Amino acid sequence: MIKRYAEQIFNIFNFVDSVIITDEQARIQYYKTVRKDINTIEENEIVGWNILDAYTSLTRETSTIYQVLDTGHPIMNQPQVFRNYRGETVHATTSTLPIFDAGKIVGAVDVSSYDKRGITLSTNHTLPKSQMY
Repeated sequence: MIKRYAEQIFNIFNFVDSVIITDEQARIQYYKTVRKDINTIEENEIVGWNILDAYTSLTRETSTIYQVLDTGHPIMNQPQVFRNYRGETVHATTSTLPIFDAGKIVGAVDVSSYDKRGITLSTNHTLPKSQMY
């Protein structure tokens, strides 16, 4: 089910370079990146890890996954610079959303674009429609 959910995310969001799905304890349940030139972590390598162990420069306060798990509110288009446990620095624009089951937060999904130009990851554009196409 989680894999199908992640594949739907890749279809919904444009310019997604990675998807991380965690449980309510911020343990990674699913991870995929299409930009191995920037983030070389393999898909099953960090499954089961806590997000802070995989991305060592993050803290509970700076991790959008923890912020979403703690508040239940999505964070959209957040510019971030973080380092993974391999020491690779990643510049990203991330959107992190809570996952609910029967009204309870059961996890979070984080979609990231590694493009340093800050590509928008949602359909809430600030430009007039005439300038978007």
